[in-house]
Amino acid sequence: MRSTYRSGMIRTMASHQIAVRLPSELLAELDWLVASGELSGMRVGLMSASPTMGGGINAQIALTRTLMAQAAIVSVSLTVPGVKAKLDEQGELEHAPTLRRVRETLVALGEAAQERREWVAQYE
Repeated sequence: MRSTYRSGMIRTMASHQIAVRLPSELLAELDWLVASGELSGMRVGLMSASPTMGGGINAQIALTRTLMAQAAIVSVSLTVPGVKAKLDEQGELEHAPTLRRVRETLVALGEAAQERREWVAQYE
């Protein structure tokens, strides 16, 4: 698993929020990466969704603090409040404005990752 982080490629981690904190499985994964410093300088994008109008902001706040403690750079973030109303009968996101925001967030993360690759290449 560590080799996937060293490569600098974009990877995703998905998790649920437990009340207002992060689940122990996600924290354990992040703790595992602390000693290596592999998240240092890595560009990170956060997306959260919630049936409440908070949009999972509590999880994002907790995760941002954890990532910043590891010197990761949170480049983009997105919260999706009231997500249940934005899903079709099969549970797929169908709300056009939210789909647009997700695409924009992913594009911005890709651009941030490219900027990091270019910066790293200057110093190799």
